[in-house]
Amino acid sequence: MKPKRILFARHGESQGNIDQHVYAKSPDYALPLTPRGRKQAEQLGREILRLIAGERIHFYVSPWRRTRETFMRIVSALDRDQWTAMEDPRLNAIDVQ
Repeated sequence: MKPKRILFARHGESQGNIDQHVYAKSPDYALPLTPRGRKQAEQLGREILRLIAGERIHFYVSPWRRTRETFMRIVSALDRDQWTAMEDPRLNAIDVQ
């Protein structure tokens, strides 16, 4: 069955977005969201709920910490029986120079 729509979202603001020096102490995949990033993710959850109303939604999520945190904040706005999810390690950041 074809999806009705496809939504793409990036993670909320992470520690790496506000302080480049954090990469010297922590690997990129382990960086958490900032308080602002958590709020952004919660707002996105409310916006997705508004867009999909009562429809079901399936998420593909990167295993990186900031994306998992974003996902958990998003789905907090949804009913648990409304969504399914799959973590996919192929979803990751790409360095573009």
